Amino acid sequence: MVVLVSVGATQFALSPSGRAEETGKSEKLAPGVTLESREMAALIVAYEDYRAWLKGEGIDLTLAEFIKRHHAIWVRREGAQIHIHFHPASELTAGGGVRYLVDAKRLQVTERIGER
Repeated sequence: MVVLVSVGATQFALSPSGRAEETGKSEKLAPGVTLESREMAALIVAYEDYRAWLKGEGIDLTLAEFIKRHHAIWVRREGAQIHIHFHPASELTAGGGVRYLVDAKRLQVTERIGER
């Protein structure tokens, strides 16, 4: 289950001393996302599998490299499977994403589909 929440908030900035200080600007925060712990664990399982797959192709999937390759992650639980989609680098990019099916009980990858 994914819950989206959007609220108004006052913007804060860090002062040189490291404390948060109110800037006086009020702006709407981006929607938040809540994942159940099993979905989060499945996301980590998929990421680790993806990392190992790319390592086999000579690519070190650091977090910075992941951000360059993917603009978003989509997660949905459907019965005994958790679907995870690492979207490509841009919404305008065709291909370059990768989809995973993870067994919700065993937290094991059951299928990986690379997009070209």
